[in-house]
Amino acid sequence: MNNDIEEFVRNNLKSFDQVEQPDIDLFWEDLAKQKQLQHKDKPNSRLGVTLFFGLLLCSSLFFQYNQHQSETQWMITNLEELDPGLSKYQSMIQETLEQQEDILKTMDINRNNHRDVYRSLDDLDQITLKYKADLKEFGPQPRIIKALLKCAKQRVRLYELILFELELKAYEDELESRT
Repeated sequence: MNNDIEEFVRNNLKSFDQVEQPDIDLFWEDLAKQKQLQHKDKPNSRLGVTLFFGLLLCSSLFFQYNQHQSETQWMITNLEELDPGLSKYQSMIQETLEQQEDILKTMDINRNNHRDVYRSLDDLDQITLKYKADLKEFGPQPRIIKALLKCAKQRVRLYELILFELELKAYEDELESRT
């Protein structure tokens, strides 16, 4: 078999040595077609810029969300390590606060009618910010955490006071309309 191949190559040696000249016109036409295809497939630069800024926006939102979640999760984790009872208490207060805030958001409340309560809430916000700064500086100290929970409990009471005043006002209005 090896002899057959050698014999074929020796018999056709001249045809192997001849190189066919390429068709230059065909080559340039093919190159032009490829260039047109590449031009059509090339993405629009506005699309690239839009995608870049979209990804930048998504990544910054994701970073902010994770930073907020990590701060909250860090406190809960440390709280469970310090005192599981406090952790349950914090969860209960947090849930109550969220419910009351949702209720208050749906109501049309005039802050001027509840100036003292809203002033107390603003003061409480300032105190809470100071405790949170202390928490970051000194770590999860039980006294700081208990003080933060007291602030949250006071916020619950102030929200309850607003809701009670609104309920009382509605009851008084109803009594006045009957008479």
